[in-house]
Amino acid sequence: MATTTDATTAAAAAAAPPPSSEDFGVGCILAVKTTLGDEFEAQIITFDKPSNVLVLQEGSKSAPRPNLRFLKANYIKEFTLLGQGEDPLDLKKCCLDINAIQAREEAAISAGKQR
Repeated sequence: MATTTDATTAAAAAAAPPPSSEDFGVGCILAVKTTLGDEFEAQIITFDKPSNVLVLQEGSKSAPRPNLRFLKANYIKEFTLLGQGEDPLDLKKCCLDINAIQAREEAAISAGKQR
């Protein structure tokens, strides 16, 4: 079940009050087209109402380094709701690989010393 919002609907939304955090549900997976011509799929991490900024995570959770986009909601030309994923900020499922973090730190220090 995909829902699409086009430029006409987006223009009407622009005249309306700014979207609330309920309008941009955390965990929703979207296909997004921006007013600048970018097209991508991403999951909503959070929405900051005062700044009207969405934080979106591109790529899969299995990707080595997922990309985060900070996007002003008024730059969204069109979006399609692709589905609902799990809460990306679920603390029960969030864990850090301390060994991998320390290895990256050591590699960065070594690279800095070689410069």
